[in-house]
Amino acid sequence: MEYSANKVWKKEQIEQVAYQFDQCTLPEKEWTHQAHLIVSAWNLYKLEYNQAVLKLKLGIARYNESLGNQNTIEHGYHETLTLFWTWAIAGYLDRMCEQNPYQYINDLIRSPFGDKYLPFFFYSEDLLFSAKARVMWVEPDMHDLNHEAILEDYPESIWRSNYVNQ
Repeated sequence: MEYSANKVWKKEQIEQVAYQFDQCTLPEKEWTHQAHLIVSAWNLYKLEYNQAVLKLKLGIARYNESLGNQNTIEHGYHETLTLFWTWAIAGYLDRMCEQNPYQYINDLIRSPFGDKYLPFFFYSEDLLFSAKARVMWVEPDMHDLNHEAILEDYPESIWRSNYVNQ
């Protein structure tokens, strides 16, 4: 599959990524940042927040294992990143009116809420990649979690990537 910021994901492609992730058949090279966003957004759109979080946590760990990877303190599942992204994506979803999920996912990917560097606006690299952050939720050390800051302050930050604007 093509994975550029300008790609418009069709309904069938979004559903295929979500389905293949659930079945642990998504090719590893296709488990990109955009695929993470799609799977997370799809589950947050379809399920109640806590159910989506649990499904994503278990699903990511299971998917990693299906690829022959281990979930350890150094590799695999990352608790803080998973919870951060579900928080960010849920914040984006809360701002959407009755939009269809396919348009919502495409808009998310191109928004500040989908920017792959967004966690670094809130977290220092040392904290985000610490063993503690990998195994349990840690609060950010750079900015308090605030969806409005993503809209107001993040676009002007050094972390905002050109990825979103391409």
